[in-house]
Amino acid sequence: MKRSIISLALAATALLSCNALQPVQELALRYHSPASTWEETLPLGNGRIGMMPDGAVYTEHILLNDITMWSGSEDPEALNPEAINYLPEIRELLLTGRNLEAQKMMYDHFRCGGEGSAFGNGKDAPYGSFQMLGDMHITYTYPQGDTISNYERTLSLNEAVPTTQFSMGNTTYTREYLTSHANDLLAVRISADKKQSVSFGVALSRSERAAVSVRENSIWMEGQLNDGHDGDKGVRFLTKMTIVNSGGRLTASDSSLTVSEADEVVILISTSTDMVDKEYLTTVDHLLAEAKERSYSQLKKDHTTAYREKFDRVELNLGAQDNATPTNERLASFQANDDPAFAALYFQYGRYLMISGTNENSMPLNLQGLWANQVQTPWNGDYHLNINLQMNYWPAEVCNLAELHKPLIDFTQSLVPSGEATAATFYGAEEWVAHMMTNLWRFTAPGEHASWGATNTGGAWLCEHLWERYSFTQDKAYLESIYPTLTGAARFFLSSMISEEGYLQE
Repeated sequence: MKRSIISLALAATALLSCNALQPVQELALRYHSPASTWEETLPLGNGRIGMMPDGAVYTEHILLNDITMWSGSEDPEALNPEAINYLPEIRELLLTGRNLEAQKMMYDHFRCGGEGSAFGNGKDAPYGSFQMLGDMHITYTYPQGDTISNYERTLSLNEAVPTTQFSMGNTTYTREYLTSHANDLLAVRISADKKQSVSFGVALSRSERAAVSVRENSIWMEGQLNDGHDGDKGVRFLTKMTIVNSGGRLTASDSSLTVSEADEVVILISTSTDMVDKEYLTTVDHLLAEAKERSYSQLKKDHTTAYREKFDRVELNLGAQDNATPTNERLASFQANDDPAFAALYFQYGRYLMISGTNENSMPLNLQGLWANQVQTPWNGDYHLNINLQMNYWPAEVCNLAELHKPLIDFTQSLVPSGEATAATFYGAEEWVAHMMTNLWRFTAPGEHASWGATNTGGAWLCEHLWERYSFTQDKAYLESIYPTLTGAARFFLSSMISEEGYLQE
């Protein structure tokens, strides 16, 4: 038995040694046409901000995102003091087998106060909603009569850089997109292999609660989201877009910028909100000024270096990648044919999304990650604690992205004060509880309908992730820091259980 273990260890060592000598595989999503729906666009982000370009030839739509774009605010009405009055009777009905009567009483009375999540349509309610930041539209101009050929749209997972490339007549056009992991802003580089070939107009817009203007050859988009109380506590945001052009002419209108006959253009976009950054106005200007001091090649180099520090920690080689066949065709073929290399690509795409969707100083991944194409996202784009949020973080430790667990761990601990008020108000119980949904305003009450909203194990399930972090690190100082949160979640259940024929139950 020992000899077998030693043999396996030697074989594994030899395999790792061989892999170390192999060049890193090219990992990319690849398509031969522009995105026809939002779901086909390529997501990129740095954990705070993101964008999704559709790669259209004539009028390109690029969605912009910020993970802190949340409407709503704290909702004191969520604590419904009447609910606890029905709890003894609900329990008695259950103990005597009158389950349907207990269910009806739960449905009628055991719910949050106020609107709750507004049944998933809460962008103008106190609960709020995660929202898209805005739209960027680029309208390109080309010589008349030229035909399109050799179109390809790719997303390099190795570098977190999407590319759109095609030929128009005898000219090849290339666009690259960055959501910088190093300089914390968005960039689009538009170039051609012939001088004076880049011409386009660009504009920013948002369907509501935003004002767009052009000042000093920069586009400003600023506004404030609804706090749900018709007040002035909603999240404020500012987005600035500027252009650095090589050759050609730059002109401005009241709401857009136009570039004519340039050799190359770099569009820089800086954006922030006051959700966590009270100096967001200064932040936007500072990041933009720093980026303008660097060349595009330096911005790209800094970005890929920072991104690859995380991405390159794990390699999964299950055979040579097919870098000729479009990804949509590989996906269709995968339904019937064995393709381990495609499974490896899918695995690394999951790691890419986690690295792009959150960072150690940002917010947790929500139902949308950080990518949304609406101001009213499905189910408010919030945090569902009955599995969805947890699923987002299952890869954190096992895929060598431990620091990306931090936003969830910090967020879980931040729920405790609200959860204590919820435990006391709804159950007369000790310590803290969270139900099936929450948001950036730390909503922990039951939802507006008990059939789904009264699930009270959300906080306890989140604690599993706190423990998962410890089980990987064995860090006693960390364990000491999370211990009150863990024990508080447990004590809630101990103090809210009742006896049934000698057994304790909820």
